[in-house]
Order: sequence, then C-alpha cells, then structure tokens
Amino acid sequence: MLEVLGRTTSKPTSWPESRLLKDEKRFISISCGNSSIHWALHGSKSGGLNPQFFWRTPLLISEDVDVESPDELAQALGRHLAEDAATYIFGNGSSSGGEGGDCAGNFSNGDHDKENNASAGAVPSVDKDFVPTLKAAQDRNKKRGHMATFYVVCTNPPQLKLLEKLVGSIPCRLFVMQGVDFFHKSQGTYEGMGIDRLSTLSGAASQHGLPALVIDGGSALTYTALNADGVIVGGGISPGIEMKLKALEQFTGALPLLDIKKETAKLLEKKRPSSIFGKNTNDAIICSVLNEISCHLRGVISVWKKECPCAASKKRARDDNSLPPSQPKTNDEQIVHICGGSGHTIEQLLSMDYGRLIKGPASFDKEDSPIRNKHINGLIHFGITSVVCLHSGRPYEGACIATNVDKYGNSSKKKKPSDNDEDFDYYIGVEVAKDFNEPDADGDFTYRGHVVKYEMYQSGRLFRVVYTDGDEEDVGEDQLKEMISHHQMIGAKRVDPVKQPYHFIGSRVAKIFFDNMVFYGTITSYDNGFWNIEYDDGDMEDFDETDLNTAIELYDGKKSNDPETMFERLPSWTS
Repeated sequence: MLEVLGRTTSKPTSWPESRLLKDEKRFISISCGNSSIHWALHGSKSGGLNPQFFWRTPLLISEDVDVESPDELAQALGRHLAEDAATYIFGNGSSSGGEGGDCAGNFSNGDHDKENNASAGAVPSVDKDFVPTLKAAQDRNKKRGHMATFYVVCTNPPQLKLLEKLVGSIPCRLFVMQGVDFFHKSQGTYEGMGIDRLSTLSGAASQHGLPALVIDGGSALTYTALNADGVIVGGGISPGIEMKLKALEQFTGALPLLDIKKETAKLLEKKRPSSIFGKNTNDAIICSVLNEISCHLRGVISVWKKECPCAASKKRARDDNSLPPSQPKTNDEQIVHICGGSGHTIEQLLSMDYGRLIKGPASFDKEDSPIRNKHINGLIHFGITSVVCLHSGRPYEGACIATNVDKYGNSSKKKKPSDNDEDFDYYIGVEVAKDFNEPDADGDFTYRGHVVKYEMYQSGRLFRVVYTDGDEEDVGEDQLKEMISHHQMIGAKRVDPVKQPYHFIGSRVAKIFFDNMVFYGTITSYDNGFWNIEYDDGDMEDFDETDLNTAIELYDGKKSNDPETMFERLPSWTS
C-alpha cells in the first residue's frame, strides 16, 4: 500500500530493502558537498538506468524548507527539480497523467515539442496553471503504481538534514548511501575515506573498467586508484589550485590573489606556451602553480600505470557489495578520470602540449605513451548506478556518458552513425574545413563551413556544405569525412575581437560556474568594449575581451554538449 502522508523519513541503504522495485524504471540520485547540490534523473526507454541528464542547484538554506504548509514544501522541491524530473514526481496536470515511467514527459508553461517527445508516444496536453502539490505527488504515485526512489550521497551533514526535509515532503523512498555500498574494508578502504571518493572511483570503474584512477580537482586536489583486481591501492590529498593561490596571498604580505580562470585565459592569448620562469609576479605565481600540479599528477599517473597494470586477474577481490560481477570492461587504454571544479584546467595540463598554458619539462615532451584522460561530470551518479543495478538485478549499460542540462532538463548526445546506420542526421550542423586556391578577405586559403542537409541520389548521398562566405557546395561522404578531420585539426578561424567586435554577435559561448558546471549562452550585442551575453537560463552578463576569448575557447571544446544544437529548448513551468 502506498504511503498517503507527505512526510518521509530517510533511511541508510540496506540491501535488498533499498533496491529498486520490480516495475521501477527511473530514479533520482543526489550528490551534495560543500559548494552545491548535484542531481541526476536515471532511466531510459530502453530500460537502462544510467543518468540521462544532470542539473545543479545551490546549497539549501533553512528558509527553503521552513514553510507553513506541505504544499509550499512540495513547491519548493519542484523548484529544485529539472523539468522532466518534476514531471516524473508530480505529473504535469494533463488528463493522461504524463509519462508512466519509460520516458519522462515535460513540465512546462507552453505546448510540448512533439518531435522531441516522439519517442515517448502520444504527447499529453499540459495544464498551464499546474503547480506541484502534495496531492499531485500522491496522485502521481498511484498512477505510477509505486513511490519514486531517491538515492543520496552526501558529505555535508547540515545539508543532508535540509535535503531530508525537502525531498521528504512527498511520499517517496529516500535512501542515504553508505561507503560500504561502494567498497568494503577488504577492498582497501580505510577509516575516514570519504564516500565521495569511493563513489567517484566506483563510477570510473563502471565506465571504463579496471584499473582506475580518479583525479578530483576540488578545493583539495585528490587522487584515488584501483588496481586490476578491483582493490583500492590508496590515494593522495593536497591543496587544490585555488587553495594554493589563496595561501600565497594570505600567508605573505605582498603577493596578490589571482583568479585561475582569468590568468589561464591570459596565458592562452599568448602565441606560445609560457615559460615556467616568469618575468612578472603574476606569471611567476600562476606558471609555478600550474607546473607543480602538472608534474605532480604526471608523476602520479606514471606510478599508477606501473603499479596497476592491466594484467588479467584470476580472481577479483569483491564481495556481495562490490563492483558489478557482470562488468566485462578492462581499462586497457589506462584512461584517467578527471572531475571537480578545476577539472578543465587539469585536463589541459595533462594533454601533450600542456594545453598551451605552459612549456612543460623536457622529460615529458617526448612521452612514449600519451596520457588518455576523460573529464566527466557526474562520476558519483555513475557510481550510484552501478551499485543500484547490482542489487536490483538490472543490467548495467556501461560507458554511456550523460551530459549537463539547462534548467529545462534538455540534454542529448548525438549518435554517430555506424557503417550500417541509415541515420545520417548526425552530420547536420557538423563543422568542416577545405583548402581552396583563392584566399578569403583575410588572406586565408582555408574556408570553413558546416553541413546543412543531405540528399540521396543514385550515385550516393550528397551533403550540402555552406561556407562562412555564403558559398555552397555538395560533397560526397568520403570527402565530407576528410573535411571534418581537417576542421578538427585546424580548429575554428580566430577573429580579432578588437578589429571586428560585431563579428561575434549571435555566436554561442560557454562558461564554467561553481562546481565545474558548464552553462551556455549567446552573444546578443556589443557596446564600447563589452559584449553582452544572455545565458540559456535567462541570466545576463557583460564580457570584456579576455572573458570573450575564454568563453569562445571553452565552447569550442564543449559545443558537442550544447543543448541549443541538439533541439529547441522547452519553456520552464515555473516563473
């Protein structure tokens, strides 16, 4: 019988009690540290339980949950949920009740995007005045046939109490995960080892197999390693990048407090990597800190590769609560997983050219085996998935990387067609480059463009390419692949913002906020040295030339995750 009262009390995980119910196809996971709360909605129409998208909300304050009525508390919960997650919990006010568990519907003030919801079947009508209430959650549970399940990983006890009150405002199953869910003492854990490190390590192993190494660039810089037998070999904790910079300012009388994002942007503006022998105070600080981090982590990775080879193990040290026994993956490429607020900078420093930030030591310039790394948001949520799948008897999908979403819950990754795949829509919007005999107005012989459509002819498929100067050309698939590779090698054409400030209006940009969450926006105008940016969530900000270059550089590396390029955004249900 379903619970009819609103108050739910959290419980520590205890298996099999905490496993998903037989007909349960979705769940929500929550990760909370000291900077923000990270959420994920799990479950897909195919039956897999990997997170489908992530979203982030600020840390809770008492005013968020100290309200007078159960309905106000339910509305507070609704404000913290991405749109599809809110629909899953409260419904959408339609007569059909919205999605029934396979594929999330959408909770909005306007009509549904029928194309985007085609996979979910018939599109329900939406009550524009619908507001989440306790009764709506109870009705949704009855329609679904079971209460929704939440799994929480939290290292911030005060926040956990507020989260319990917020999520517990509706009838649901609320479980607080324990470190033993991910690894046992026999697998190398030690007293005081944070559950965040254990869950990210589990997530890394579930994504690319064993052995695994996770580098977390938060306030503290940590690394944790698993060997090929699934046993934790240990890790390290040291000051993070921002902590190093703050320490230099606080414990000296004359050194300035530097902003890592602005300083790295300045380094990238230079024509060549900066020497670690700085010729001014700022460069001396920032290049030294980056060099320390790079050398430190490259040394860690080198030792990990030697001490944790990908040798086949006769028997993995696991028990009932360890990594999924069905997991076949082996990390043959020795991929290193990176996460945390400084993850992007660390990813650059570990590249062959140090991200063009600094000129690295000569001993690293000719590495025999380049470092393969993956900067993945949401490793904790993948770790939760692997544990839930294990105890619920569900198959684990493996390396399906979810993406960040805007506040509407929009996210997707385009599927690259295989040799037998007839869906060539993947190529629409892809950027290309081609060399011509005649230069453009800037003297560049390489013209850039993008694919706008394709058509099938007797001779095969032809793809229409539109170049930036307005010319068009039809090319075959083989030539198209060469043009895509050419663009990937040379990148986008750089325009001088000072000489052509209006060139960037309408361009997309990206910026990292708080705990490494990427937000996307559009350049809307230019005025007296500043470009106005309107983010997808409605916020606005002015960029100077340095900020603009940083945002464009970041977008070039993150544009595959831009929701605007996937499909049109749905309107928000909340004002």
